[in-house]
Amino acid sequence: MALTIDAYFPRPKAHSKRRRQRLEVQAVTPDADNIAKAVCDALEKSGAITNDSRICYLSVRKWYPPEGEEPRVVVELSPLTGE
Repeated sequence: MALTIDAYFPRPKAHSKRRRQRLEVQAVTPDADNIAKAVCDALEKSGAITNDSRICYLSVRKWYPPEGEEPRVVVELSPLTGE
């Protein structure tokens, strides 16, 4: 099973206007492993997966959302080829 997580965090007030206009600015906090753990726990609790040990591929990316968009977490859970 593959799990891809894109987490969009509130942009710090200290960011310059120039940096705010760039769409692909990566966020720096919190730690990616903490994001993965929270998402895996939520997936288990919701019944979407029975055990997070079945996840063989994990990708966590941290971003600031483009101007005008809200912070959010986008989760994609998919079978690996051959599963």
